[in-house]
Amino acid sequence: MHATQPSEVPPNENGHGVSLLMAELNHRIRNLLMTIEAAVRQTRSTNVEDYRNKLIHRISALGALYQLSEPYGGTVLLRDLLNQTMRPYSSAGARVLASGPDIELEP
Repeated sequence: MHATQPSEVPPNENGHGVSLLMAELNHRIRNLLMTIEAAVRQTRSTNVEDYRNKLIHRISALGALYQLSEPYGGTVLLRDLLNQTMRPYSSAGARVLASGPDIELEP
């Protein structure tokens, strides 16, 4: 028996499966672009080089967060999620400290 992954849509005679996948891809791309736009708008700095560095850190953190959540259906430790989320804000020497039990987050 073959289990269908959530991202796999079985094709049918009229191509509805492909249309559904394309609509989902377009939705995700729009969300990604809105997230990047928000990062650009919310990044503050007094000079261009500092702005560039902060923005690069934020976008890199988005990529790292995506990689953390990549195995669909797997669990993620809350600690790892917090570390990835706070990384761009910690680059300027600020520290975020958290403690507690290991908590697994499920999708």
